Amino acid sequence: MTKYLPLFYQIRQLQQYNVVAAFSTRVLNYNLRAGENSLERERIVNARRKLFASLGMRLDAAVFLEQVHKANVRVISGKESGQGAFQFNTSIADCDAAVTKGQEIALCVLSADCLPVIFFEPQKQVAAIAHAGWRGTHARIVQHTLSVMKKRYATDPGTTMVFLGPGIRACCYAVGNEFFSFFPEYVRKKGAKAYFDLVRANTGQLLESGVRKENIYDSRLCSMCRRNTFFSYRGGDVRQRTLTVVMLKKNEGRENDCAVY
Repeated sequence: MTKYLPLFYQIRQLQQYNVVAAFSTRVLNYNLRAGENSLERERIVNARRKLFASLGMRLDAAVFLEQVHKANVRVISGKESGQGAFQFNTSIADCDAAVTKGQEIALCVLSADCLPVIFFEPQKQVAAIAHAGWRGTHARIVQHTLSVMKKRYATDPGTTMVFLGPGIRACCYAVGNEFFSFFPEYVRKKGAKAYFDLVRANTGQLLESGVRKENIYDSRLCSMCRRNTFFSYRGGDVRQRTLTVVMLKKNEGRENDCAVY
């Protein structure tokens, strides 16, 4: 099934800005939570090394988040490089989004139906990443991320580029009727079932925050429909995860900074 798949797909629109951004396919699993023994952990770390080397990056530059389905955002500097890359218990605790202006810092999230979101503001040269499941979306994680970018680095939402990676789409995201109270604008009935549009919900929040429609790039990839290409929790991939990464490549003149919000 994975024989002819590429290892990753790269976001070409960001290459002109000296930014590396990509999301992996299901060729390899990158989820250290699945590492129940030392051999399995070693296999997953080696998979991460292979992906990063293919992207021209070092794994010790990576920063992984605990991902607890909240809307907490962390501002990252080089001091955190390597956290969560080799051991899950060293991941940045209690957050699902990260922002950086630092060079050679690879912000990472893992997903298997939740929506990975990459942000880049070219004027201030600030990158961010977020893991938006339904709980994080209900807590408005993309808006919190934009707010931290603006508060810390005076970024402009109007010039911020946002990329929505592979995640479960409205075609496949069957939910309970309680979602009508959570997201009244983004749940629709199809026959006896209700379906939640995770992408439209996040897109709506981005637009509310001042991101321009033309600066929102949707991959249009459903992790459930395309589970032969990406991991899908609902499709049976309970332990496997897709890895999404963004990194500002080295460029003289930038300074690192760090804070927590």
